[in-house]
Amino acid sequence: MTLYARIGVALARHETPLAGRAIAVAAGIGYKATIDALCRMHDAGTVVRFGRKYSSTWALSGTDAALQPDPLQAVEEAWRARAGAPDPHPHGGEAEATPPADAYPSVASSKFFAP
Repeated sequence: MTLYARIGVALARHETPLAGRAIAVAAGIGYKATIDALCRMHDAGTVVRFGRKYSSTWALSGTDAALQPDPLQAVEEAWRARAGAPDPHPHGGEAEATPPADAYPSVASSKFFAP
């Protein structure tokens, strides 16, 4: 069985997202190899990741576990509201890939390119 298949089986056996170390133990492989494979699987869209760095949890895409809300998102939103920081995802989705046209001043209007 391939490394990816072992990780997929480990994730499929659980109804909730798992931490990287829990996946490594369930799949019977090393932690570093598990994280590397999970990152590749995430890039391919096979798994979804909740959280960041060492608090990340992982689930298979398209499963009930993947549809659960990220528990750390509520904490982050509370801190942003308290600090008065704008919401980085105002529409609930991912950040925009390109900024709006009026987000940056024109290069021609820069003092370095004065006529």
